[in-house]
Amino acid sequence: MLMDELRNQLKNQDLDTVNPAAFLEVGGVVFPDKPSAANLADFKTIVEAYRAVHQPSLGSPIALSGNTVAKAGEGNILEPSTSQVALISALQCENLGGSPIVLNITIGGIAVSSQTLAAGSTLAVALTSKYVDKNTPLGVVVVSGSESDLISSCSYLLTSQ
Repeated sequence: MLMDELRNQLKNQDLDTVNPAAFLEVGGVVFPDKPSAANLADFKTIVEAYRAVHQPSLGSPIALSGNTVAKAGEGNILEPSTSQVALISALQCENLGGSPIVLNITIGGIAVSSQTLAAGSTLAVALTSKYVDKNTPLGVVVVSGSESDLISSCSYLLTSQ
């Protein structure tokens, strides 16, 4: 593909949906010679526009993306899709049974908090790390007690990436 086709290939994409890897696919290798100067200027304009839209908001919550999920028993409470990062705003565990439950809250399979729930109690759990994605889901593991008596709930917001 010729470098003078760079702007034409990307003209129908908007900055919200463009994949940065597309720049390499469309642009190929750029050589800093005199004939490519105009193409380099086009490429620089595209990258600066993408950066201006995405960089200032990187990691910020996305408006109207909030949700709450619940999980009975142990397992993953929140596992965002491949292209999502979630910011956990609240986590609650509830013991519906008549005996205590000891559990571990995990992120990516690593215990980040250990909790004991008294019979019939509800506990708000504070987390140090509040970001999760497809590779590091938020989960709960029952160490002792009845798994079927546990209900875990999580409120979250998706973040820009």
